[in-house]
Amino acid sequence: MIPASIADTYNTYFGKYKHGYLNTLFGKRDLHMPTTWEEGDEVVAVFDQEGNMSWFTDHTTLDETSKSLVGYSLINARSGKFTYYGGQTVSSSGLANGSAAINSVNKTFLKDQWTGASPTLYNIYGEETWFVPVTDGNGLLRELALVNAKNPQILAHHKNKASAFASYKNLLVSFGSGQMDPTGSAQQKEIQGRIVRVSFVSEGADLRVKWMMDNSDKVFVVLESQYPYAGFLQAGDQVRVQYVDTEELVVTASKVTNLTVNK
Repeated sequence: MIPASIADTYNTYFGKYKHGYLNTLFGKRDLHMPTTWEEGDEVVAVFDQEGNMSWFTDHTTLDETSKSLVGYSLINARSGKFTYYGGQTVSSSGLANGSAAINSVNKTFLKDQWTGASPTLYNIYGEETWFVPVTDGNGLLRELALVNAKNPQILAHHKNKASAFASYKNLLVSFGSGQMDPTGSAQQKEIQGRIVRVSFVSEGADLRVKWMMDNSDKVFVVLESQYPYAGFLQAGDQVRVQYVDTEELVVTASKVTNLTVNK
């Protein structure tokens, strides 16, 4: 079994010396390095459908402040087979690297002082997405976050994995991203009615607003960063809500209009 430290070192050498030592001094063509995520080895274990383990990491430019993804790699933990996915297709895609994903998570949980760790890149609903565990100061898992690699502002999180994915799905629809066919179990719907209960919960620098309506059993949710007037919602307001019906009790609103104040 190849240890994480060896996998990390190999990625560093590959990014720097794959075109030879002289290239690091003169031509400096196609130089890159593993993205710095946190202290320790910058690799994370991932498993395929057969349970085979590989070490994953992403690569960025030699500028340590860079937030751009130029490639990513997998090293089979048993055979040592190294596979790098990069080149012009990846570097020109405008994807954020793992460090940028962690920064987005850290800003979200600034008040709680929770941080993101060990980001892993997946294709979720047709979008390159960073899956980031959220931990507290003692290293305990608190929530799971999904950060869109093309637009890190699209960030969903929850203690429950299914709820985090459902929230991410709704955000992709509201931002017009992802391969979300609005049919079947995920239909775009609109409802108009009166708010009967409303609650406000701070989430880092953002505000999450939840409310119930007189003509629906669902609980509607929206972030103030998506709807600036969310903090002014109150019981008795007439609202028009567009949302993706995932057949779950709690749904995220993709568009809200407060008909009472015409906002």
